[in-house]
Amino acid sequence: MSFGKTSYLRRAQAGVTLLMAVAVWRAVDCTAAPPGVSEFLDTYCIYCHDADTQEAGLDITSLDWPSDAATSVGDSQVNSSHVTWQRILSKVTSGEMPPASEERPSEVSARRFREFLGSRLHQTSLSRQRTHGRVVYRRLNRSEYTHTLHDLLGISTPLQEMLPEDGTAQGFDKVGRALNLSVAHLERYLRAADLALREATATTPKPQTRLIRTDFEETWHDYNHGFQNSQWINADDGNLAIVSGGGSIAHGTLRAWTPPVAGARYRFRFRARAMMKRRVEGEDVLAYDRSIIARVGIASQFKDGLAQSQSFYELSPDDYREFVFEARVPAQHTFSIAPHRIVPRDGDERAMVQGMCVVVDWIDIEGPLHETAGTDGKEASSWPPRGHKLLYGNLPLRPVASGIPGPPYRVHSNQPEVDAGRLLARFLPMAFRRPVSDSEIESHLELFKEQLAAGRPFDDALRAAYKMALTSPQFLFLSEQPGKLDDFAVAARLSYGLTGSLPDEQLRTLAAQGQLTQPDVLRLQTERLLLQPHSTRFIQSFLGSWLNLRDIDFTQPDLKLYPEFDSYLQRSMVAESEMFFRHLIDENLSVSNIVDSDFVMLNARLAEHYDLSDTFAAALPDAARPDLARSAASWHSTDAARQRQVSKGDKNGGLLPLTRDPTEGVFPAEHDRLIRCELPAGSPRGGVLTQGAVLKVSANGTTTSPIVRGAYVLERILGIPPDPPPSNVPAVEPDTRGATTIREQLKKHRDSPACASCHAKLDPPGFALESFDVTGRWREQYRILPESAADKRVKNAGSDVRYYELGPAVETHYQLPDGRGFADIHEFKQLMLEDTRQIARCMVEKLMTHMTGGTPQFADNEVIEQILDSARDEGYRLRDLLHGVVQSRVFLNK
Repeated sequence: MSFGKTSYLRRAQAGVTLLMAVAVWRAVDCTAAPPGVSEFLDTYCIYCHDADTQEAGLDITSLDWPSDAATSVGDSQVNSSHVTWQRILSKVTSGEMPPASEERPSEVSARRFREFLGSRLHQTSLSRQRTHGRVVYRRLNRSEYTHTLHDLLGISTPLQEMLPEDGTAQGFDKVGRALNLSVAHLERYLRAADLALREATATTPKPQTRLIRTDFEETWHDYNHGFQNSQWINADDGNLAIVSGGGSIAHGTLRAWTPPVAGARYRFRFRARAMMKRRVEGEDVLAYDRSIIARVGIASQFKDGLAQSQSFYELSPDDYREFVFEARVPAQHTFSIAPHRIVPRDGDERAMVQGMCVVVDWIDIEGPLHETAGTDGKEASSWPPRGHKLLYGNLPLRPVASGIPGPPYRVHSNQPEVDAGRLLARFLPMAFRRPVSDSEIESHLELFKEQLAAGRPFDDALRAAYKMALTSPQFLFLSEQPGKLDDFAVAARLSYGLTGSLPDEQLRTLAAQGQLTQPDVLRLQTERLLLQPHSTRFIQSFLGSWLNLRDIDFTQPDLKLYPEFDSYLQRSMVAESEMFFRHLIDENLSVSNIVDSDFVMLNARLAEHYDLSDTFAAALPDAARPDLARSAASWHSTDAARQRQVSKGDKNGGLLPLTRDPTEGVFPAEHDRLIRCELPAGSPRGGVLTQGAVLKVSANGTTTSPIVRGAYVLERILGIPPDPPPSNVPAVEPDTRGATTIREQLKKHRDSPACASCHAKLDPPGFALESFDVTGRWREQYRILPESAADKRVKNAGSDVRYYELGPAVETHYQLPDGRGFADIHEFKQLMLEDTRQIARCMVEKLMTHMTGGTPQFADNEVIEQILDSARDEGYRLRDLLHGVVQSRVFLNK
């Protein structure tokens, strides 16, 4: 019998090593191990993974055997051993270990080892969960903290950037063990809570809503005499045109208007059209022959720059069009509009374009806008705002005597302690997301009394008590005890999972009645929350973690190689992924669509980028086809029966916002909208893998790497994260000059024994995606930078930009570790779809992490397989999987 490289001498050495390790093995609990388990490790593992050899850094003799000792949360050595045993079991189960070059165990021996180790790991993990829970005491991340204050107090003040960045685990920023709490956090929470409470407090009587009309022509000259000729020209009708050209982008910032009430909401209605400035036969001419994307938002009054809360609108060259949006306007900010960067379509146009122009006819500004509240079915103006009423009830505002510092009006109370106690008793259960005790109310009331005794005004003293609540552990952390969660904890878990914020009134009521954890009720509430506008937060948060879309801004494509890339395209890419996932949820489609689908979500900009303009045009309603402007990135339709079941009489008429809640900034722009388009035969698009946002975040700004993209697919789509690379292996840097292809560079790694096994798994998905560049565009050749002094150049809205050349051909063929080969992305997708259950398993694990705040543990595998079994006959539909997670013991227990 041949043992490969394991000679008699090597096996004798292993025997000596075994004798040296006897003390270790006897020190751990091996009493329950059946005959053959220890022998399996002795025979097939220890000779490569002992204290002396430690191949791949693994010393099995140093590990604690899985036992109930692993229930000790603070024992890092025991916990680390538990994780390592899971890796060992995974390697043996997959057949990777022992390696093919070594003596292989019989199937009976391997099965006995797998069954015993798996059973022991399961019992150990389950015992720990029952004793300590599977999730550590979890803090709200900064997004959840912000949304909670917004929804609780009825404000939209930016707070998230005030807070420190959150830690992540397996890509998720909702995992308890990654969310630490430091002094820096507490300092920032105090500032954020103070700002939020002040923003929610009304300090004046109801301000009058006014409507004014203005335009740029009558306001710009007073401030910019010398600048007008370069970036401001007059259109044929005399209106002022904002010009982007000569290598810069003009920002039409309205200087004549300032918000009369800073931080309030205003409605902007503007009328604008597109115009081109061209060079024809040596003369500048104005042409109305091309649509232009305008970037619109709120910007500083005193400096030009990109607008905040940007939206994009397509302006027609044929006539003026009216657009409306609402925004909250901070102090010293105003309306801003600018032509968005485009790349001329061909060489002739590049030579002609001198600038893109936005011609503004007029702007109507209405505000400040007040909340509306239904009264007998009618809309009525509400003042003070909702947050003020929560904090102070119906207590009156009284003017302050002149000369006294502070706001002109303050909340007045004739019975300060009585009113404060009553208001705190209403506020604290909402803030803490559970019933509160009398002692909790009293402790906050004591602080109020201290502040009042120190001479603080009533509203200041009460805000101090509120701030104490909003920076306390009861607010900052989710209250969960080991074992079965009570209804209030389930309400919080469900709400933070699907809306990113605290439970609403219906969830609180059901929790108080003890009905929420009933399976039918819980399912109906899950459906209801998925239909709420705030469920957009679930989509954005989940995709931000699962697909890493939160890093979409992390790299910027090199415009010398990819001049067609711009921020509007990037925004459209993110909207595509969000809309696609939302569609899978709404229509309850199979997770197989994650790998490949027969449809995509497009707007005109994406359609052009993906070479699917004809497909997009054919999918548009007839009325929208002339300008291709109407699509649906920000609104989605829902299944009618589901809508009626959960939300009868929905005011949105079945249309719910996707990309942004209107209370959080500008309303979604018309040109941001995407629609579902059926793909033509042979298209490489379809599924998540070929979406622009995914292809961008899995690349850098210059090149793609099969290693990086391969790891991305393994971890995020298949749920099989690769092992970390050896520390002494240099990174592969693709050659942007085209002298060496990435396939040639990676051959050196594949030929190395230390790298070959990992590259056998990493390279196939990575090479399958090589047909897509860093912007998600299809390619058959790599783009390279020219080396000659006489570079090719391209006019980009009047500015010279260095141009690229086409280099080596892209090669995508490869084979999977099991020997199955593929030629391109089409064939690779089909190979992936042969194991749809693994794709569904990965999705369940990701949903479980998001919804519970804890990464999957070994004892969860049993639950995961049960969820998959129940969803198998229907093809692993996405909403079914989500319901399976919510109904599981993993979700309903800490």
